[in-house]
Amino acid sequence: VNLELAVTYNNIGAALQALRKPKEAIDHHQKALNIQKKFGERHPGVCTTYNNIGAALQALGKSEEAVDYHQKALSIKIEFYGKMHPYVALSYHNLGEAFRLSKNISQAVHCYHEALKIWVDLFGEEHPDVALVYNSIALVTSEPKQALKYYEQAHKILISQYGENHP
Repeated sequence: VNLELAVTYNNIGAALQALRKPKEAIDHHQKALNIQKKFGERHPGVCTTYNNIGAALQALGKSEEAVDYHQKALSIKIEFYGKMHPYVALSYHNLGEAFRLSKNISQAVHCYHEALKIWVDLFGEEHPDVALVYNSIALVTSEPKQALKYYEQAHKILISQYGENHP
């Protein structure tokens, strides 16, 4: 059993996902997962594959099922990297997206705020990943004035980082 084979299955799955073929992508990610699990259920590669399967499930409109995969990925990342790591923040954000798409707004907000705390602590307030989370929080904010504040904060960060004319 070779982990490189799992990597190629994941890469093919990612390419299929980019081609908007999520069902085929899941098949390849599942093949990768079967190989990776032979190296342990908590292997770091497993969390990447769980995340990939979650994204493909979201593309199929199966957001509630995607939540399970993103939760598994987050659990492994916290165990492997510790709570204060950019990969953990990204995993919280991915889980928040799955919750948002499954209409579980309170859980989405919780996950977005966890991602925000990590990214602000690691990179400061003026980082593009912080802007990403502000945009995500704005999407689930029911009060338009509050949503506008989050969008404006994200906009301010992105302008400060990239300038007005960034492509």
